[in-house]
Amino acid sequence: MKMKHISLAVLLVAGFSMNAANAAETGTLQFSGNILSSTCGIDAASLTVPVDFGTVAISSINGSAAGQTTKAAEKDFTIKLNGCPSDVAAQVQFNGTASGYTATKAFVGGMPNNTGVVIKDATGLAVTPNSMATSEVQSLTAGANELKYTMGLTKTFQNVVAGTINSTITYVISYQ
Repeated sequence: MKMKHISLAVLLVAGFSMNAANAAETGTLQFSGNILSSTCGIDAASLTVPVDFGTVAISSINGSAAGQTTKAAEKDFTIKLNGCPSDVAAQVQFNGTASGYTATKAFVGGMPNNTGVVIKDATGLAVTPNSMATSEVQSLTAGANELKYTMGLTKTFQNVVAGTINSTITYVISYQ
């Protein structure tokens, strides 16, 4: 008798499972994009772009609000592209560890306490770490092009402390 109850319970559960498996909903995938005749190549010198701040006074960083930079704590850098067609634009996303306090502006990682870096595009606007949304779309000309940026040291919350800075931020170029 007990075996019949267990068998009946197993059959009921199996029956409900089959009905649930047979239930279905539908959705739509909508996709879009561009097909380009070609894109640019990253110049060999820009595969790894060194940005050397040298020695920076703590006062140059701590004198500004978190997420802000001063000229004394900034360095320009360029990503060089070769072989670009004339009908394309580029947008760059910078990827790295974002600050928990100034996540929309500063990168951290491999930095002394409370130190981060802010990357600004050619117009002077800070790009959001790990996001293409705030990156400037730059029209390119046929041949060689230079994408110009500025990197600045910033405090991420409290005043920075002395130490060595050494970190890596990667970038991805999207063509349009």
